[in-house]
Amino acid sequence: AAVLLISTTVRLSIFARRREVEIMRLVGATNWFIRWPFVLEGFMTGLVGAVLAALAVWGSNWTIFNWIKSTDLDYLSIEIYPLWLQAGTWPLGMLFTLALLGAVLGAVGSIFAMRRYLRV
Repeated sequence: AAVLLISTTVRLSIFARRREVEIMRLVGATNWFIRWPFVLEGFMTGLVGAVLAALAVWGSNWTIFNWIKSTDLDYLSIEIYPLWLQAGTWPLGMLFTLALLGAVLGAVGSIFAMRRYLRV
């Protein structure tokens, strides 16, 4: 779903800049010179989306964990959450992995959009 969403976003960006792309082709720009800004746009869109999603999940986890901790439902924290989530924190490597995965999916989505809509 993320690749499709980013692909659609990049496709709209390509459509909005079609005159600029035509001018670049006329003056002899290489294919990657034309494609590179769209790949970066997809990369950044995926990165920002992944970071915002990770922050939303972390905030939800923190809120639910503190709610369970403050009520008489303390036994739920053992059954529902794994041990590393019971402290209300995430491993730092997981956040970097989520951000990297989002950025890679964004770049892949933009490459798919360019192959389909930018005939360079």
